[in-house]
Parts: sequence; C-alpha cells; structure tokens
Amino acid sequence: MSRRTFSGLAGMFLVLALLPQPAQAAFSTCAAPWANFTNLRDYTLGGEVVRDYELSADPTNGGASVPPAETDLASGSPGSFPGPRTTPGFAYWNGGTAWNPLNPSSADDDVVLFRLRLRGSPRTSKDDFSSYHWNILFDVDGDGYKEYWIDINGTYQASGTTDQVQVLYSNLNSQVIDDPNTARVSEFSASALPLTTAGCTGAGSPGLSHTRTFAVNDPTLGDVSDLSGDHILEVQVPLTAFNDMQGNQVVFPNSPIAFMFSTSASNTDPLQKDLMADINYLTSTEPITFGDVVTFAGIPVVRFVTATGDDILIYRPGDPIYVELTYIAANTDPTTVDCTTVTVYNPYTSDTETVSVCETAPNSGVFMNCAGSCNKVTWNDADLGFDKDAGEASNLRGWLIGLTPTAATTTATWTLRYVDPAGTADDGWDVYRSGVLQNTLANRLKPGSSGTTYTSSEVSFQLYHDVPVSNDSIQFCLQPPLASSSGGPTPGVLQIQPGDTIFAMYPSLANIQTSDSAIVLGTSTPLPPSPTPAQTAACLASSSTYLSRAEGTNTNLFQVASTEATSDRYWVTVFDLARNTNTTTAQSFSVTVASLLTGDSQTFTLTETGVNTGEFRNGTGQNLKLTDGSVA
Repeated sequence: MSRRTFSGLAGMFLVLALLPQPAQAAFSTCAAPWANFTNLRDYTLGGEVVRDYELSADPTNGGASVPPAETDLASGSPGSFPGPRTTPGFAYWNGGTAWNPLNPSSADDDVVLFRLRLRGSPRTSKDDFSSYHWNILFDVDGDGYKEYWIDINGTYQASGTTDQVQVLYSNLNSQVIDDPNTARVSEFSASALPLTTAGCTGAGSPGLSHTRTFAVNDPTLGDVSDLSGDHILEVQVPLTAFNDMQGNQVVFPNSPIAFMFSTSASNTDPLQKDLMADINYLTSTEPITFGDVVTFAGIPVVRFVTATGDDILIYRPGDPIYVELTYIAANTDPTTVDCTTVTVYNPYTSDTETVSVCETAPNSGVFMNCAGSCNKVTWNDADLGFDKDAGEASNLRGWLIGLTPTAATTTATWTLRYVDPAGTADDGWDVYRSGVLQNTLANRLKPGSSGTTYTSSEVSFQLYHDVPVSNDSIQFCLQPPLASSSGGPTPGVLQIQPGDTIFAMYPSLANIQTSDSAIVLGTSTPLPPSPTPAQTAACLASSSTYLSRAEGTNTNLFQVASTEATSDRYWVTVFDLARNTNTTTAQSFSVTVASLLTGDSQTFTLTETGVNTGEFRNGTGQNLKLTDGSVA
C-alpha cells in the first residue's frame, strides 16, 4: 500500500474550503494551445504501459463487437494481439500558474489532456466525428466505480462540424448513467477542426474545439516512422469542469485518480465496446479494475511490490526485495527508459541501501528495480516473417520497446527472464533481434534460470514461446532485486530480522518524502536487541498521519453536501511504530479531527490493521456534511 507522508501526529485538522460555484463550461469556452501539453505520459495498469488488443478477436470488450476501426483502441499491432505502441496517454498543463495546495484557486487555469490511439480515423467528411463515443472514466475514491465520464460524443452533431465533449458525474455504484442530461456538469465544442473564432485568439488558443485527431505518421504532429495506419484522438478539459452537482470542485492537481479508456455506441454505457485492457468486467453494477492511480501534478508514490508489481506487506530474511516508484517528474526523457534511486531502510539494524530503479517502459513514469519491460504477451498464429524453431507450431509475441544503452557506453548488457505463473511449462523464450534469431532451441532461456545474457548496442526483441500459457509474461531486468539477509552487514544486502519493519523512501525534487513499509516474519533467528535511542528516533520520524479512503488510499478531497447521506465519509490512517507497543495483538487509540472553521470536532478510535503492522485506521467511515450553523 502506498502512502504520502504528512507532518504532525499529536493533532489533526480537517479544513474544508468552500469555493465559489464555477459557471458551467459551455460550447463558447476557448481551448488551450495544444503545444502547452509538453509532458504527455503513457498510462499504465499494474505498472505496465497499456497496449490494447486489436481487431474483432480483441477479448477486452464490454460485450459489443470492437469494430469499426474508429472504435478499436489500437497499439500499432500488425495482428490481433497488442503491438509496441501505447494505447492511452494523458498530460497536464498548469495554465501558467503553479499549483499551490494552500490556494485551491491556483488550479482555476489548469487543463488536462487525454489521448486515445485508434485503428481508424474517427473523422467524417464533414470534419465532425462519426456517431460513436470515446470515453475516459475517472475513479476518484478508489471504489472501482466511475465518478466522472469524459464523453467525446460523436452523436451530438449540433452543426455540420461541431460535436460535443461532455463531462458527466455520478457517484452511484454503477458504471452506467441512465440520463446524461441530468448528470452533465460541463460541456465543450468538439470537432476535427480548430473552430477558430475572434474570441479565441489570445494566448495562442487554437479556437473553440477541445478535440483534435490526426494520423500517427502526420509529419507535423506524429511520428513519420510509424507505418501502422493508426490515428490519434485527443481531448482537453479544464480542471474546473470536474465539479459535483452542488458546484464543488472535486478534482485538483494533487488528487489521486485512476482512469479507464473505452469506446461505445451507447450514450449511457461507456463500457459497451472496446476496453483498454482486461478490467475484470462482469456487469455494469460490479466494480472494475481501473488503471494505476496517478496525480496530474505528479506527486511521487513508492511501494514494496512483488517482481510482477503486486503489493507486498511481508518479507522473510533471504527474500528478494522489489520496490516501485510512480513519479512523472523522474520521467525526464519520454523516448528512453529513465532511472532514479529509492532508499530502503531498516531502523532496527540501521541498515540503509540505495536501490536503482528504472522505468518499466519509456515514458511510463513507473520505476522498478526489475524494469525495462514487464509486458503481457499474447497468442499469435501467424509467423509474421520471423523464423521459428523446428516443431514450433504456434507462438506468443512480446515487445521490448525503446531500450537503448546509456550515453556513457557503446554497448549494454541486458538479461531476459521468463515467468511462468502456472508453473507447468518446461520451455523458454526464443530471442530475436532485428529479425535474427539470437539463441537456439537447445539453449533458449528456461523458467527459473538466471538466463542468457545478450550484449548489444540496440535492444529490440521479438519473443516467441512454443507452448503458450494464459497470462504468461516476460520481465526485462536492468538490475537485480535488492537481496536481504539475517546475517552480518554486507554491502548491497539489506539486513533484516524477524519482527523488523522496513521502509522504502523517496525524496522528490521538491523534498516531499513518500514512504511505504513492510514487516519481517520468521523465527529462524533471534529477535534483535532493543533499538538504540537513535534507532527509536528514526522510527518515530517515519510516522505519518493522513486522511484516507476505507482501504487506506490517501486523499484530502471529499465531496460534501448538505446531508450526511449524500456526502463522502472519511477515514484517518496513522502509521506509527511507537504506538505498536505489543507485537502480538492489534492495538487501538483515539484521535480527534476538528474543523478550524466551525469549531466542530469528532473523536473516534483507530485500530491496528493487523498484528504488528503499526498502521491504524477507523473501521467505520466518519460522516461529513456542510455546516448548517449548529455543532452536533
């Protein structure tokens, strides 16, 4: 579980700033200059850049067929499997005014952009859009249901060239919206043309249209080397558009949000046609798996994970330690895999290790100490021009994209490792580079082995596997995991003992420190002696208190209405090793939350989330409502 550190444990104050209700955005709103979105970021799911299947064989759909081409989310694939290109992306522009969390109005000029890659052009001969919907869903509270739906509505057609971008809001436990007219909180002009007007000439505005579309190899806007034939559809929306039915702005630059990109022919069901990935879709009334949680302002999040990016809370001496950092500011070059460092610290043994982490793919903004690629691979019955070994009747194909040596070297060493989650296959990967087989059937990489090392100044592999297994994946590791041991001090090995709690920490460029923790189990070695005063002080300094959702996701944004029933509930999460005075039982203590504006306060109990976790949270959410002048 990821956490963002806030200062102060003795007292905690909830301050609700009631902002003036913004005017509802309209078709006359001018668009921001497209050139201002310079930080376009690939969107990820489970730390992996999202690359969708294509054609009618696409299994990630909501029940309706994926075609036609303009509603088929694409990845530059030459077949029905995911290709090497990113399907969805997003960007943020602060409007020229730096975001200040203490001044919410500093976000009034902020704008966000979303990009979808499509197999065909959505543009019609009238320069509007074909009669479908291209959708971006927001989950702002971590419940698996959408709260906001950005709908590029090609069915609107108010005139020959103008369609509609509408922002719909619903906080119900459903993925559909029965009546878009009652759920609409903002709307804007949409066209394949800029829709220039005399009122939109200032500050480089292109015009009224909040959308644009172009071929991926457009010589001005695209990549001329991309010959896939795909098209790009982009939409921009000001942050002030994301308000609730009471006019309260809900989304800010530091809001933790997860997205889902889709297409549909329905104006009430955004999950009807193509989905960006396998989102565990069952019915419209069930929660789905959104993509990774991000913030537009790029606040860093660090967490302990497994080799495949899943959360992990428990280690034993000898376990490999993987850490993951999500931080857009560390993604300094969108064309290559960037690297940075994370600190792993054990205050009980005073051992500190610096771990190098690299992006999971170029421009992902997700960094791991097993990184470079962790992409799912998919079935492919066609040879596609690449030779297979004798007796290999079918294959899987995966991609390793944009991996190049550092500027300081002319060659680089890369190690491929095969992952077989089913644990049944005894075969491995064939490795190709530029269409040339790099190994043979006899020495191909085997599951569980350290693998074969390939040295090259160019890294672009096509991987074939002769016995496909569902959900097989590859890992392309730039560094080994951090080793752990219960033995004596060893450089590059974290010293841990049963009963310890370890931390992964990342200081951002703004010196904002974010941390995650995990506990150490096992009885093979004695518990460490009592910590020294310096170690105790370090533990206390690692404590944090923050407002959160029920599962611990930190947030400082809540939707508050005039009644408790229609307002969000809030939780308080405290991570404090000093309050974990008994390692055999879950403990409790009380906190008080107060409003500086109304003088109202609530005192309630926080209980440890498990034995010896040091993490405390209230079991039932606390009620909120707008003040009616009384203090209850």
